[in-house]
Amino acid sequence: MTKIMVSSDIQKNHFKIASCEKKYFQKCQIYTPNSIIKKIWQMIHERQNYYGTVLDLGAGDGRFSQYGNYGQYLGIEIDKNSAIIPNMPSNASIINQCAFSFKESNFDLCIGNPPYVRHQELEASWKREHAKILSEQLNENFTQSANIFVYFLAQALLKTTDNGLVSLVIPYEWVSRPSTQSIRNYINKNKWSVHVYRFKHDVFSKVLTTASITIIDKKDKNNAWNYYEIEHDLSIEKIEQPTGTDKKLLDYSPREKSIYSQRGLSPGKQNIFCLTEEERQKHNLKVGRDVLPCVVSLKPLAKKHKVLTKKLFEKLYVQNNQRCWLVNSQTLAISKNLLKYFDGIPYEDRNTWTCNNRDVWWKFHSVQAPTFLYASAFTSHGPKVVINRVGAISVNSAPGIYTKTKVNLYKFLNYIKNYDFESRIVNHSGKLKRIEINQMNSVIQEFLQKEKVYE
Repeated sequence: MTKIMVSSDIQKNHFKIASCEKKYFQKCQIYTPNSIIKKIWQMIHERQNYYGTVLDLGAGDGRFSQYGNYGQYLGIEIDKNSAIIPNMPSNASIINQCAFSFKESNFDLCIGNPPYVRHQELEASWKREHAKILSEQLNENFTQSANIFVYFLAQALLKTTDNGLVSLVIPYEWVSRPSTQSIRNYINKNKWSVHVYRFKHDVFSKVLTTASITIIDKKDKNNAWNYYEIEHDLSIEKIEQPTGTDKKLLDYSPREKSIYSQRGLSPGKQNIFCLTEEERQKHNLKVGRDVLPCVVSLKPLAKKHKVLTKKLFEKLYVQNNQRCWLVNSQTLAISKNLLKYFDGIPYEDRNTWTCNNRDVWWKFHSVQAPTFLYASAFTSHGPKVVINRVGAISVNSAPGIYTKTKVNLYKFLNYIKNYDFESRIVNHSGKLKRIEINQMNSVIQEFLQKEKVYE
C-alpha cells in the first residue's frame, strides 16, 4: 500500500517563487518519459544490482519508483495536488514536504528529475539563506545565481552515503557554468567519478536547456569525468570532451586591466529604462540630455556588420522602433520632462527588487560605452560582434568589450569573428550556445598574448 504523508512545514519552509505558486507548479511539473526512466534504471543497475534505500527529491507523481530493484523508495514532493501514478510499488511512499527541510540522509541512491526554475524567480531571502547553508555544508562558495536544480543536486550529494550513487536528469550546462563551480569543486575534492550523458534531441519541449542524465558514483573514487551523447533511440556514444568535439572547453579567466569583457548594464525592467523612438518622442525626451543610445540585443545586426555607426544605428534600431534609448538617470540636472516620465510610472510596474533597493528607485549607476558590442548567444561559429562607433551603452544580454590600452580595433575584431567558439562551448539549448563573460576574457587574453600586447 502506498503511503502519502503530509508535512506541516510545507507552506512555511518551501523554496519561495517570485511568481504565484500555481504558476510555478504549472511551469515545473514536467514529467520524464517512461522510456528514459527505464534507461536510467538500466544504467544504475549496471553499476549495482540492488539498492537498499532510494530517495527522490522533487518526486512529482512518483514515476521514478518504477522499474528499479530496491528495498525502499521515498519520494519528496512539495505539490500536494500532484497526482500519484497508479500501481505504485508497495515498497514505495511519497511525503508531501519541502525537499530542503527534509532531514534524513544516508540513502544508497538519489534519483529523479528535479525542477528547473531560474534563480531570478527565486525569492532573494530564500536564496541568501540556503546558499549560505550549502556553502557551509559543502565547504565551498555556493552562489545565489544558481538555478534551483543546482540546489537539488547539492542536496542529493549530501543525502547519499559515502559510497552512494546520484542519478539525476538535469541540464547539461552544469558541467561548465560558473554557477555550478562549487558543486564541481566538491565532487573533485572527494574524487568521485562522474558520467554525464547529453541528449542530442529535445527531451522536454518546454524547457530551453539541453538535458542530461548525470550519474555521480561516490564508490568509484578515480576522480574521472566521462562524457557521452544519447541518440533519439537512447543508444549511447562516448565523447572525449564536454564540448562534443575534440577541443577542450574554453577556460574561464579573470579580466585583464587593458582589455576586458563586461556584462551589460542591468538598470531594471527594459520597458521602463530602455525606450523606443516612439516612446522617446511621446514623452518629449531629448537625446543626449534625457536619453542615451543603448543596445539590448544584436539581433537587428547581421554577422557581416563590423561597425555600428550612427547611420546604421538610426536605420536598424531607431527607425525600426527597437528599445535603443537608455534613460539618463545620472545627469546632474534632471529635466522636467524626464522627471515627469519617472513620476508617471505606476508603482506596480516598478515594484521590483532592483528598483526597491535603490535610494531613488530610478537612479542607477551609469557606465561607459564599450569599444565593442557582442551577443552572448549564438547558433553557429560564434557571436555577432561590432565596433561601437555610435557609443551605445550595452544593456542586459548585450555585453561589451572595453579597451583601456591602444589596440588595432580591426585586427581584434577579425580575431574574434574568426575564432572557433563553436567547438569550445557547451550547448545551452539545442543548437544555441552561450559564451560566458570570463570565457570571452580567455579569448581576449589569447589575443593579447598572440599580439604581444603585454610587452
